[in-house]
Amino acid sequence: MFFDYPGISFKKDGRKIFRHLDGYQTQLETYYNKYEGERCFILGNGPSLKQMDLSPLKDEITMGANGIFQLFEELGFQTNFLFFEDTEQTFIRRKSINRLKGIIKLVGLNNAYYINRSKDSLFFSPRHGFDNDIPKFSHEFPSVAFLGATISYIMLQWAYFLGFSEVYVIGIDHNYGELPKLFPPGKIKITADNIDKVKGLHVSDNYYKIGDVIGVPHVDIQNKAYTRANDEFLNDGRKIYNAGVDSKLEAFEFVDFKSIFKN
Repeated sequence: MFFDYPGISFKKDGRKIFRHLDGYQTQLETYYNKYEGERCFILGNGPSLKQMDLSPLKDEITMGANGIFQLFEELGFQTNFLFFEDTEQTFIRRKSINRLKGIIKLVGLNNAYYINRSKDSLFFSPRHGFDNDIPKFSHEFPSVAFLGATISYIMLQWAYFLGFSEVYVIGIDHNYGELPKLFPPGKIKITADNIDKVKGLHVSDNYYKIGDVIGVPHVDIQNKAYTRANDEFLNDGRKIYNAGVDSKLEAFEFVDFKSIFKN
């Protein structure tokens, strides 16, 4: 359950004991400022990841989303946090998600029925919200996470709640090829006629298959969301950097990935 709720246990003599059980909102609250002053890395799913040596991230705090888990074996490590919010993404990957162990999976409440309850699974409340056409940014992640047309925006709000002072994004290529030109923002089904437009947009050529549903992004909303996140961090004396390669995401200051680990 999302909110705290009463539970029942039994003594040896059979008597009932009513006790307080923490809902997911309370469980999320325990992460507040857990990594205050530290740094983390947010991994997108762009093909540029294949151009990078990601081995230095093995000992860093990392976040990923959707199909990034397909890389875990190759990387030699799992991200510490793995996010799912989009209904179609969660549905087509539900079996793989439920098999993952030893990783904190944060899943939108709208997809709770796809995910097995376990100590590794937490559920958050995603919601649309705008300030003058700019996506809102949550400072209270356990209560609400605002949508910004990309799962990366939700991960940035989580990073803020956890207290990270430096966030480095990589693999957020912000390049969707011909999709935004051919289709309006929304969802389309992948067919034999359009799968060639999809391949090459993600780190794995097998990221999607025919019959899956893919989101055509609302790039304008994404740009506003990224700019909002950057402003929120800066206003709090914190910083988001783009440490990726071949990225068209200009909302964050660029920094060379290798230079982060020189010291």
